[in-house]
Amino acid sequence: MEFLAKKKKQQEAFDELKRRLTSAFFLAYSQNNAELVLYTDALHLALGTVLS
Repeated sequence: MEFLAKKKKQQEAFDELKRRLTSAFFLAYSQNNAELVLYTDALHLALGTVLS
């Protein structure tokens, strides 16, 4: 049963991350006309991104 509890917790964390990444606030356009650059890095353990 411990496996199912961990799986549920992981699913809840994923659903929350998905909700936050697809919210209108996060997807808003920049207020200036500057060029934006997206840096990404993916490993077996993590995913990272920076918008600058």
